[in-house]
Amino acid sequence: MLANNNYTEDPLISGEITETSTSQSAKYVGNETPLTSSFFIICAIAGVLAIANLILIYSLLRANSKPTTFVQLNDGTAIQAVESDVFVRHEEVIKETTRTFLTMLWQWDNTLPGSNEEDPGFQFAFDNQQYTIPSTVYWASQLIEGSISTALLSEIVQQIPQNIFETGESDLHVQFLSTPRKVGRDLYEIDVIATHSLRIQGQLDKKTILKKTFVWQAVLPYLPLTQDDTTSAMRRLLMNLQQSGLVLVEAKPYNP
Repeated sequence: MLANNNYTEDPLISGEITETSTSQSAKYVGNETPLTSSFFIICAIAGVLAIANLILIYSLLRANSKPTTFVQLNDGTAIQAVESDVFVRHEEVIKETTRTFLTMLWQWDNTLPGSNEEDPGFQFAFDNQQYTIPSTVYWASQLIEGSISTALLSEIVQQIPQNIFETGESDLHVQFLSTPRKVGRDLYEIDVIATHSLRIQGQLDKKTILKKTFVWQAVLPYLPLTQDDTTSAMRRLLMNLQQSGLVLVEAKPYNP
């Protein structure tokens, strides 16, 4: 009976349990869709991360698989070559090329640069006339693109006295050299102000102010296949300039 009395109280408890159980069952049923959505979201995120990791691993493997290139300097030292855009030229390279180019073009005397040898000059035909120009002017013209080479040389030739090889000389003082500007994928502009002084024995010095904007184009550098000790100083200077990988494509007035 005691057992039965205890059991008679169960309906209320059972009812509570049943209601609770039913409520919980309804609760699980009602949350089935959000839980499933969360599961798919987690799976999607994991998938994206996995793909990203695979791409990263592939990129690293590909980068590591590139062969290391070394170059040997003149003193025999081997250094690692770093890949870069073939059309990139550093500011100092452009400035130094411009400065040396101007010196070769406008600094004249009767000797070959870097030696005491007499400069035989170079024969240049213009307007049906023959002119003799310093060898430095001719060599400098090798850095000028063909379409403007004749025009620029003609401008200079008319200012070179024909007795420059006997009693004259000239020099160039660069007063201003701007920071090079990149104006295209392979084009660079640089502004120049310089004073050209011409001295002829028995005459007053003639000074000319040069104001020019030069446009250089980046080209593949000239790399000599062999080193020849018999190469003239003038030729070596030109080869060094050509190794900078720059050619002059335009010269226009500079108005600061």
